[in-house]
Amino acid sequence: LSISPSSRILASGSRDKTIKLWRLDSGELLHTFEGRSLWSNTGHQDRISALAFSRDGRMLISSSHDGTVKLWDLSDQALLSTLPGHGWDVSAIALDLESDLLASGGSDGSIQLWDAATDQLLANLTQHQDRVSALVIDPQHNVLVSGSYDKTICFWNLSTDQVIHVLKGHVDRVSALSLTPDGAILISGSWDKTIKFWDVQHQEQLRVFSAHRDRINCLAMHPTGQLFASGSEDSTIKIWDLKIGDLQGSDRTAFADNRLCILRHAWGVNAIAFSGDGQWLVSGSADETIKIWQTA
Repeated sequence: LSISPSSRILASGSRDKTIKLWRLDSGELLHTFEGRSLWSNTGHQDRISALAFSRDGRMLISSSHDGTVKLWDLSDQALLSTLPGHGWDVSAIALDLESDLLASGGSDGSIQLWDAATDQLLANLTQHQDRVSALVIDPQHNVLVSGSYDKTICFWNLSTDQVIHVLKGHVDRVSALSLTPDGAILISGSWDKTIKFWDVQHQEQLRVFSAHRDRINCLAMHPTGQLFASGSEDSTIKIWDLKIGDLQGSDRTAFADNRLCILRHAWGVNAIAFSGDGQWLVSGSADETIKIWQTA
């Protein structure tokens, strides 16, 4: 899932190889990018793994288990280019909205850096020993953070393309990463069912939550930096107060009061995203539904 900077358009990608564009406020389906078939030779050939909008919202970037990253022009729903750099599944992407730097991570443990404006491959980063499952860029500090099935989190200096720190602490696959807006705190989710908080400057673990009854699949930061959400294979989404470490909100939609907030799907939650205006939380699930929750 990805939400446009205007908070008007939602993009969703699926195991059925399609990418769909929706009106966020009404749920209206606007367009479908079909997977590759006899009728279309531009789409992906395997499941969609990640999506990201450009800063102006005119371009959508998608990655897939077919080993490619594709760039789409949303003004005419046309394929702009295909980046074929990974020989195996592409499992994660991150886009720096300030510089058009695109990072893609593969099942082979490699990370590739691209200029999204020119499609030029800038660097190939190798450190992880297993699938790269999560990527996040901190433009303020010129740092890329990567999480992997090898249970580690790496910090990369984007000026030198070198690893500057490796965090170890999870006892199972790292599946999701999120940074606070100021870049001071990194949040990581894992198949070990925990969420860990890390002091980025000192590279120290601040605290750990035993957050869910099953593996954590996704994290999302509220634009205020005061709340974040976690989605799990246990079919729940939990909303957390970042300051006090408690669940906040109601069991329906809003983040009012200081009560437990657990949102539910029928099956595991695979993706979640807050809108840039903070008014919406969107969740996608293996139950083949997308739910839009009003948060304000």
